[in-house]
Amino acid sequence: MAHTLRTRLREGRATPGDQLLLRGTGLLAYGAFAAFLWTLCWLQQDRPRIAAHPAMFAACFVAVVVFHIGSALTWGGPELFRGER
Repeated sequence: MAHTLRTRLREGRATPGDQLLLRGTGLLAYGAFAAFLWTLCWLQQDRPRIAAHPAMFAACFVAVVVFHIGSALTWGGPELFRGER
């Protein structure tokens, strides 16, 4: 019987590939956050008035959420999804 990723994570039997996938996704989220910060600094130098725009507040909020998801996936890994039936 083939176990899906979801089943393996719930049962606490993650393979090394599962570890790599989850932690790699977390590192990609860190990279997306860093790219956002780089772009934000560039925009701030080019157009300083953009910081007061409500869309920038929303973008910063989403960036912080992505950062925390990246932290959870990188440092927690498969243990985040372990559950009891």
